[in-house]
Amino acid sequence: MTISGAQAAALRAALAGDGQTFECLAAQFAATSEEEFGVLMASAFIIAARRRFAAGWSIGDVITFVGALRAHHEAEQAEVHAGVAEQMLLGALRGRPMRS
Repeated sequence: MTISGAQAAALRAALAGDGQTFECLAAQFAATSEEEFGVLMASAFIIAARRRFAAGWSIGDVITFVGALRAHHEAEQAEVHAGVAEQMLLGALRGRPMRS
């Protein structure tokens, strides 16, 4: 898979939390390479999770992280379900990402 400049820029915007830029860039290639970009986003999520949690992480570490994130960004994260966020992180850390 070759990553285009627009895909890389959209990924950077997503990781930086710049939703407006992400939406603008993602619209440029969404119709033609949506599946490829999904793989790119999933891969970036797994890498970020593994960088955030050092070897020897525990389920408690994940729960604490999600809780702190939600508390710190309460208004922005209101729609994020804590259980789903925890399961996504645990799946990434265990090498068994969620299917849907």
